[in-house]
Amino acid sequence: WFWRFVCPTNFYFFERGFSVAENFEDFLGLFLGLAALAQFYVVAQGVDALCGDEFLRANDLSGSVIDALDEISAVNMQPTNQFATWGGLYSVINRCNIVLDRYEGVTDPNYTSYDKEADRNKMLALRALCYFYLVRNFRDVPFITTAYMNSSQERSVAQSSPEYVLQQIINDLEEVAASNNTHSAAAYLVSDWRRVGWMSDDAVKTLLADVYLWRASVNHSAADYQRCVDLCNLVIESKKNQHVRDRSETV
Repeated sequence: WFWRFVCPTNFYFFERGFSVAENFEDFLGLFLGLAALAQFYVVAQGVDALCGDEFLRANDLSGSVIDALDEISAVNMQPTNQFATWGGLYSVINRCNIVLDRYEGVTDPNYTSYDKEADRNKMLALRALCYFYLVRNFRDVPFITTAYMNSSQERSVAQSSPEYVLQQIINDLEEVAASNNTHSAAAYLVSDWRRVGWMSDDAVKTLLADVYLWRASVNHSAADYQRCVDLCNLVIESKKNQHVRDRSETV
């Protein structure tokens, strides 16, 4: 049904590009909002949480789901496990790749270079998050930066090593973290959805710290551990600066 919605007359979709900045922002929200978020959560956060004993299987479950979750808890997930799927994550990745492929083509002068870089940073960070979940859950995975927009495109992509994927994740996140055009949570009130709904500068640095920590634990790299510590310190300091004392707090 998604492919059948009616576009406004000044909304040039996919191969025709975009002409109006407002419509591109609408497209951005709609396209990412249609990502397979339920599957994303189950495969990414659900598997991680079960493996890490962060939550237990509910007692009122029945059928094959019990065995599937028990396999995950035992860190012994088989290819036949119903949760052993990366489709939802790659769906999000492809949406990011489409935006990255098309944002430069927006011709509206109101869509400034600042806006373009901000949107690019969001997509790079979100794609990196997906790949980080993929490499942790499945190890060798295809690393794809091509935007797939029609069924005739070749989709057979070889798996890449976890070392390669982690390095690509780090490269993208380091680029975003070094940018002066990354969304800052401090710019919005606590009640504003944008404070937590976008990949903020703090979120990017936190994710990057986690990637370095993960790689350091495998390679026993002192440099990776130190980079993780440095990034954590930056986030902690940022949060301190954002904090507003209330309820008669004292230092």
